[in-house]
Amino acid sequence: MEIRTIYIAYILILLTSSCREVDEFIPVPEDIYFDFGKEFTQSGDTLSFELDLSEPKIIRTPRGTEFVFKPEMFDLQTGASCSCEKVTIEIIELSKKRDYMVYGALTVNDNNLLISEGAYHISAFFQGKPLQLAPGHQACFWLPTQLIDPDMKLFFGEQSNEGFNWIPAGQGGDESSLLAGQWQYNDTTALINGYQCFSDRLSWIGINKFGSQTTTTTVCVSLERNSTSENTVVFAILESQKAILSATDTGDDQFCFSNLPLGQDITLLGIRKTGEENYEYTSLNTVIEENQQINLRYRPVSFNQLQLILNNL
Repeated sequence: MEIRTIYIAYILILLTSSCREVDEFIPVPEDIYFDFGKEFTQSGDTLSFELDLSEPKIIRTPRGTEFVFKPEMFDLQTGASCSCEKVTIEIIELSKKRDYMVYGALTVNDNNLLISEGAYHISAFFQGKPLQLAPGHQACFWLPTQLIDPDMKLFFGEQSNEGFNWIPAGQGGDESSLLAGQWQYNDTTALINGYQCFSDRLSWIGINKFGSQTTTTTVCVSLERNSTSENTVVFAILESQKAILSATDTGDDQFCFSNLPLGQDITLLGIRKTGEENYEYTSLNTVIEENQQINLRYRPVSFNQLQLILNNL
C-alpha cells in the first residue's frame, strides 16, 4: 500500500513539473474556411428587373446608370434562337470600393493597376434559362460621372484559376466601344455627363483606365499567427481613386502585393475569420515606400461592424 502511494505521487510530480516547463500553450487551430465574397454580399446587391421586350425598355440603377434592352436582342446560351418576350435582367452594380472587394472584381490588368469609374455584372434569363446577346446586337448603357476622363476605356472582366483580370475591349476583334458625352434621363430635362457604352458581351463590364506610370514596388504585410489564404483576406485601397488590389499569401503569416505605386496614400486592410461567427480586423493608412514591410495586429469585430466598415470605405 505504501509503495503504490509513492508511485502515484511520483506520477503527479512528473505531470505538474512538465506543465511548468512549457512557456506557452498553443492550441491546434481549427480549420476555418473564409468565403469572404459569399459571406459579405447582400441581397440588395443584385438588381432584378422583369421586362416585357415587345418594345425597347430602359431601366435605371440606383447610381443613375441607364440600360437599354430591345426586342430580339437575346438568344439562348445554347445558340438556339429565343422569342424572349419576357426576360429577367439581373445587374450587380459596382460603385463603392466595398463592392469590388466583395465580388473579387479587383482593379488589375495582368498585374497592372487600373483606376475604375464603375463596373457591372449583367445577366439575362428567359424562364430561368441563361441568355446571350444575339448576333448583331450589343448591350448599351449610359454611366453618369461628375468629371469625364478621356483615358477611360471599356474592359471585360474574366475569372480564371489565376484570379480576376480586366481585359481591354477590342482585343478579341469585337466592336465594343465607349464614348464620352451628355444625355438626358427620359423623365427630366437636365443634361447628364458620362459615358455611353456599347458591349458585344454580357457578364462583367467595366469602365477603367490604366494607373499613372508611377514606379511600383513590393509591399508585404506580416499578420498574426495562423493567418492563411484559407481564413484571411488582405486588400490595398487607394485613398484618392477607385482602385482595389488583393495580396497573395506567401506563407509564414505574410501577405504580399507586387504592384503598389510608390508614394501613393493607401489603406491596407485585413480580415480574418477565427470561428463560426468570429472575425478579426486590422487596417493601416500609409504612404507606400520601396520594398515596405509592415506588421499589423488584429482586433476582434462583429459581423455587423465589418459590414459597416466595408460600406464606409
